[in-house]
Amino acid sequence: MRQITEITSEPRQQHLLPVAGEANATLTLEFRPDVFAWFFTLTWGTFEVANAQLVACPNALRQYSKILPIGLCCDTTTGQDPMALDAFVSGAAVLYLLDADEIGEVETLLYG
Repeated sequence: MRQITEITSEPRQQHLLPVAGEANATLTLEFRPDVFAWFFTLTWGTFEVANAQLVACPNALRQYSKILPIGLCCDTTTGQDPMALDAFVSGAAVLYLLDADEIGEVETLLYG
């Protein structure tokens, strides 16, 4: 698991995520203060997940595991979804990039 430490308290930001042996994925994060929530768009090659809410979960990209060789794990100190603009800067929330092996480990641990 690689922690994505480059996240700031800017309401809209873009990050390049390394994908082993492949082209980088682009992660766009956007905080929407009207609903107190973070949303993300992930683009990898021609595949895109657009405007999905970032919630506290072991793999926010689980439903795309047959397509994507990466996952996103969002963990929070409260167990609730990240709801503040500075959630990642303050340490209240942490976002991790999972590789294919780690996705398999999460699946085995949680779903048998």
